[in-house]
Amino acid sequence: MAQIRTQTRNFTPAALETLRVETWQHNVPGETYITRVNELGKPTTQRIQGLKKTMTITPLERHLYEEACVSTDVNPFRNGRLVPLVLIDDEPDTAELQATPNAMSETAMKALFNSQIKTFVGKVEGITNPITLNRLREIAVEVDAKASQMKVLEDRLDSLSPGVSKVRVGSDIAKEAKASLPER
Repeated sequence: MAQIRTQTRNFTPAALETLRVETWQHNVPGETYITRVNELGKPTTQRIQGLKKTMTITPLERHLYEEACVSTDVNPFRNGRLVPLVLIDDEPDTAELQATPNAMSETAMKALFNSQIKTFVGKVEGITNPITLNRLREIAVEVDAKASQMKVLEDRLDSLSPGVSKVRVGSDIAKEAKASLPER
C-alpha cells in the first residue's frame, strides 16, 4: 500500500479517508495550483481558477503542501490567495490560520471598517500581501470607508508596492462607467 512520507509523518491513503475537510475560497483573479493526494496516495495537482471559487482540502493535504512551500510569501494558505471559510476546530494550527492577517475573510474585512482607527491601523500594518490590501481597498469602496481608513490602506499599499495605490480598483471603474451612462 502506498504511503505519503513527510518530514514528520507517514500516512496511508486509508487514513486520508477518515479525515475531515476544510473549505477555502480563492480570492484572487487568475489561478492557483495546489498539490493534492489522490485515492492511490499519489500526488496530483489541482487548479483553482477564478475569483470566489471554493475548494475543500483535508488538513493533512494542506500540511503536506505547506511543508513544501519555501516561505509564507508563496504559501497560498498564508498569503491571502486562499482564505479559510471552514476550518476544523481541533486542528493545532486553526487559531493561527484564523489570525493570519493576509488570509482575512471578506466578513472580517467588512467588520474591520467598523473598528476604531487604532485597531484598524494595527490590523492593516500586519498585512504583508498587496493582493489582500487591494481586496480590502475594494471592500472599502463598497462600505464607503472613512477617508482616514482609505489613507491608511493607500499608505500601507505604497510601502509594500510603490505606485500601486494609485491604480483604480474594479469597483471604482464600474462606478465611473455607470455615472457616464445617460439616464433613461
